[in-house]
Amino acid sequence: VVEEKIKNELETFLSEYIEKKIDESIDSVLKGEINTDDGWGKKEHYDSFEDMFKVRFNEKLNKDWEMKRVIERTVENRLNELFKSKTKEVTEKVQDMVLEEMLKEENNE
Repeated sequence: VVEEKIKNELETFLSEYIEKKIDESIDSVLKGEINTDDGWGKKEHYDSFEDMFKVRFNEKLNKDWEMKRVIERTVENRLNELFKSKTKEVTEKVQDMVLEEMLKEENNE
């Protein structure tokens, strides 16, 4: 019984310790400064992994013409949808206002 309790306590302690060390390692990579060297003398410095990812991702997107075109089409389609929706909304409001005015005029006559 005692041996089982010690074993469980030891497993819990080791599990927590290992998890803590893994989290610390991940944090140091993700939040720490990153210096890269491509082997041909091109060295770059980034304040964090996130900064490096953003820069590299944008570079890849800008190089890939098809991806750039897909993004442009997606944005254009979304803007068109929003514009159509707002245009319809405004048109309906104007129609309602005109109808109300017409009804008021008819009632006044």
